[in-house]
Amino acid sequence: MIFDMDGVLFDSQPLHFDAERRTTQAFGHAMTDPELKEYLGWTEDAFWNAVIARFGFKTTAAEMRRMKKPIFEGLIRKSVRKDAELASLIDTLRVRGVKTAVASSSPMEWINIILSGLGVRDKFDAVISGESVARSKPAPDIFLAAAAAIDVSPKDCMVVEDAPAGITAANSAGMYSVALLNRSNDGLDFSNSRRRIRKLPDILDLTDFFGIKKQG
Repeated sequence: MIFDMDGVLFDSQPLHFDAERRTTQAFGHAMTDPELKEYLGWTEDAFWNAVIARFGFKTTAAEMRRMKKPIFEGLIRKSVRKDAELASLIDTLRVRGVKTAVASSSPMEWINIILSGLGVRDKFDAVISGESVARSKPAPDIFLAAAAAIDVSPKDCMVVEDAPAGITAANSAGMYSVALLNRSNDGLDFSNSRRRIRKLPDILDLTDFFGIKKQG
């Protein structure tokens, strides 16, 4: 089982949008939610390079990343809290023999802040950042790296994502893709996902994929 982080394990996407809107506003265009949704799942560098080209900002990805960093980190430190329900879900999967990994496009520094704040950093078998792979989602690189890290064949992996780019990446990796629908991705096209769910615990109803019967 491979989880995206932002928007799946933690509702951080509105915080990303807030920080990115403030950052782009400094260059003359405060990006709207519909504009920002187009880049859900992208790595920081890929996102900023695309935004610079799209709006003609006279800056660099490194500078925009530098400006966003303290804004976003301040927001997440104020917002993230221990999540007993998430911890219980991961424990349930592990008891059932399901290996778990996080595969997030975010920098590892942010991944550690969020997972530690949630109280689940040490519960996963592997944690992979977009910084460690050559290509961003929708390329499959990060999910293939996560599968290798937990020593599971891609065809035996389920991916839970909240972004179309992540679903495409999971499908390209030959994995079973599950879209988690939420307020940040409302209206986006997830027709290419194998399944769609509204709540993360709903994955427990899909574990027949692993040949594991639902318990309880």
